[in-house]
Amino acid sequence: MKVLFLNIAIILFLNLNFLIFSKDFPVPIVENEFNELIKTIDKEINAINFKTKIKFLKYTAPYAPYDLLITNTFKPEEKAKLKNMFFGFISVKFNIGIKEVKKTCDDLLSNSYYSFWKRELTKNLSEIILIKNNIENKNKIIILSHWVEKDEFRINNYFSFNNKKYIAVPTEIGGFIPSLKKEIAANDYFEKELQVNETEIKQLLDSLKEINILAYVRVNDKIIKFICAGVSDNEIGLMFINDKKDLPQIDSYDDGGKQYIMIEKIKENIYIYKTS
Repeated sequence: MKVLFLNIAIILFLNLNFLIFSKDFPVPIVENEFNELIKTIDKEINAINFKTKIKFLKYTAPYAPYDLLITNTFKPEEKAKLKNMFFGFISVKFNIGIKEVKKTCDDLLSNSYYSFWKRELTKNLSEIILIKNNIENKNKIIILSHWVEKDEFRINNYFSFNNKKYIAVPTEIGGFIPSLKKEIAANDYFEKELQVNETEIKQLLDSLKEINILAYVRVNDKIIKFICAGVSDNEIGLMFINDKKDLPQIDSYDDGGKQYIMIEKIKENIYIYKTS
């Protein structure tokens, strides 16, 4: 988390109805699209009752409904700035102040927090490998995530959230998700698109919840991640790679604009990582 930029984003959102950066916007080509997204999400969050810190942390967890995913190609640094701006907006909508946001990020990046998750991931490694193999047998699953809310989850761009089931359609220029929502019946998506049934998906989600994993993500054909904690560009998880040459380098960025600040081997081609 680049705290200075996040602070600026939060202050701007506190003082403006919507973010208008004009020439200072970090990625000018998506400025209008980003502002339209903010307006849409602003109305959506206004309708949510009991905007608590717990809900804020759940809804901004990795691959949760208010975690900005940028699917089109931009520089990693640009993606990181856009993610932090969006996160700043969400924190304001949930009445979370700058000090609280900074403390949340600092806690997530602390050595003690990392050590805790290292113990948990190592302890549950055999179960994680079983889940990985099970999901890989259903080869159309790219993302499977939840945010510790009953019957709410994400599979690829399908969401079950806030009593609605919908496909998030990426925006045209930025490829932003959250975005336009296209409502769809669960069975239509599971059986026609994924060729699995809803029961199988719920069993996989239960398996992830039992070992405190928030998300499974097939980054590409070389890297698979199991994410246990995170907000914005801060993340801790387990990374499976096909070959050592595929291992990201410290200070490099992943495709989502998250910068690797720690990578530690725990087994051949299996690593614990932390991003910021």
